Amino acid sequence: MVLKLNGEVAIEDLWGRSPGSADELRALLSRGAFATTDPHRSRFYEIDSVSRSFYVHICPSGKVLLLAVWPKQQSEPVAHASNRPLEPTPA
Repeated sequence: MVLKLNGEVAIEDLWGRSPGSADELRALLSRGAFATTDPHRSRFYEIDSVSRSFYVHICPSGKVLLLAVWPKQQSEPVAHASNRPLEPTPA
């Protein structure tokens, strides 16, 4: 789903991360961000940026509580290009 908040987005960073985290989250929510709802908790979401994921709670007042931030895992390439031919593996 896309989660978009209108107006000035108030974010409270409960763990005191760098201001850049709150700023990035605010920008994401202002323009609309892909979010996944937490199936076990009402009004809790995981929001993804290009490089990070954010876990937030959106209060009924509209205030956003930033609970966690972690780097997104980049998928590893399946094969690497190489100039050497593949060598058969012994059976």
